[in-house]
Amino acid sequence: MIKIYIPNYFQELNQYSAQIIFDEVLGIKYELNTHSKNNIIIQNGDCDKKIILPSNFTDSAQRFWLDKQHLPKRIKKFSLENTIFKSLKTSHTDIPILFGDNRLEINDKYIKIDVDIFGTVFFMLSRYEELFPKKLDFHKRFRLEETIAFKNNFLHRPIVNEYIEIFWLLIKHSWPLLKRKKRQYKSVVSCDVDHPFDDATDSIIRISRRFAARVIRDKNISLAFSDLKCFIQKKIFGKNYDNYTDNIYWMMDLADSKEIKLQFNFIPLNTGSKFDTKYTLEKKEVIKIFMDIIERKHLVGMHPGYNSSINIDIFNNSVKKYKKLLRDLGLNTQINSRQHYLKFNIEDTPQLWEDNKFFSDSSMGYSNAVGFRSGICHDFPIFNFKSMSIMSIRELPLIVMECAIFNDNVFNEKKINKVKSLIDTCKVYDGCFTLLWHNSYFSNKKSKEYYENILELLK
Repeated sequence: MIKIYIPNYFQELNQYSAQIIFDEVLGIKYELNTHSKNNIIIQNGDCDKKIILPSNFTDSAQRFWLDKQHLPKRIKKFSLENTIFKSLKTSHTDIPILFGDNRLEINDKYIKIDVDIFGTVFFMLSRYEELFPKKLDFHKRFRLEETIAFKNNFLHRPIVNEYIEIFWLLIKHSWPLLKRKKRQYKSVVSCDVDHPFDDATDSIIRISRRFAARVIRDKNISLAFSDLKCFIQKKIFGKNYDNYTDNIYWMMDLADSKEIKLQFNFIPLNTGSKFDTKYTLEKKEVIKIFMDIIERKHLVGMHPGYNSSINIDIFNNSVKKYKKLLRDLGLNTQINSRQHYLKFNIEDTPQLWEDNKFFSDSSMGYSNAVGFRSGICHDFPIFNFKSMSIMSIRELPLIVMECAIFNDNVFNEKKINKVKSLIDTCKVYDGCFTLLWHNSYFSNKKSKEYYENILELLK
């Protein structure tokens, strides 16, 4: 059995990384021990050979835990040109070093790598850097532009997966008979039903404002007249004619033809924000759509409203409403969710998920960029900074949200190729590609064509 020796201080950090690396990804049984040294040593049973790693992140935690001085100062590069890495499935010749140095020593007795693999895994997955925002965005979210990944141009790389693959090759070189578990690529396609109905078409004032915004702000005259057409048709034919609602059923029809199960996330309660719809699960017409989705064997999830992410009462009331609906419909009350507007605080919001016994969350993505916010393309358990422990709730990172790449309503091959590259990367690591596309984001025929093209790429 693999034996891991970690420093006897801030053990929780390396325990978390060990679980991610060995339990979650590699599927290798291990025994965790502590020692008084400031490094991490990996051994296999009674074999004398060992792998030695630094513990830079844990070491500096003794002085700078929960202090912005604990963040990486300068990103170096670790070379992947050593022949030991020739089987890596990557086109990159190096990997960013968040903690440690570009040194690798291999001999008959040990392998010594000066890259802090354990520290980097913890840093990326726990979202430690998000504890120190310089300035939040308009919606009180951590800004993409402040992240280490964005500043150093590796958001498009799942560097946690890359690090673990590098580590696996070192393990395999040391103990060739060791086996790892086999994973299988999958994809999860979801729709946050922020607007079950297009409420702008309910009012002449609101449709006028939108028409003006389309023309002046978006410079999209055809879309402006398309919205106006929907308003007129809705006035003539009533609520039965609504583009946003029709899109939900069109998405299910398309998914059925491709044997894909979609997950639709609904806002249970309006949380007192203009960014929440008035059409929540408090409305009978919304519950009807919710039930139709279930009847068609697609999945439903919870989409806690705008002001829920740090307000315990609002969050708990939303959960109660959602669970009551599930019970009334005779459904399993297990909750998969995503925060509305991806609005969460890494220190407080996961505790709300855990306290309410959520099974999974999928909020860790960006509204203005695609890629790997957590540095990984697998689901994983979340670290709890309050209790310094591993939570039971699992995070399924959001890799692509449509408005992050098609934000200008321009649909072209360059953007599709960017999505394809991320899908292919997930396939390399037998990971999970996640796509979010709102039912309210089909502004023209082209958008539906590109959505269908992306679903084809998931195979």
